[in-house]
Amino acid sequence: MKKIKRLKSTEWHFRRNKKRKKNDQKIGSHPSLIVGESEDGGSYVNIGLTHSPKRGHHKNIKIHDPQDWSKESYLRDDLRIDSKEYLSEVLKDYKLCPEDIEKIWAIINKKNSH
Repeated sequence: MKKIKRLKSTEWHFRRNKKRKKNDQKIGSHPSLIVGESEDGGSYVNIGLTHSPKRGHHKNIKIHDPQDWSKESYLRDDLRIDSKEYLSEVLKDYKLCPEDIEKIWAIINKKNSH
């Protein structure tokens, strides 16, 4: 596995993941939260954002919707590493609610402890 450099929570941001598919189209249907970078700078460590409370039998983590904090969204309970070529430019209209920071650190720390 690649060596990872964690980003500070103030550096986290959202990007569309072009690798994920919507039907047969290769466009990211949901953004990913970027929480780290590979040491070689070629990949991002990310967590997928969704509106679904579950993925199969896995529960997703509820957070405030990054576009409207009065609504809810979910983060998948896993970290992925994707090449930077598969991730779009920064989505400037997506902002994390400060109340959700600890939940995200819990996902990161849980996955790094394995």
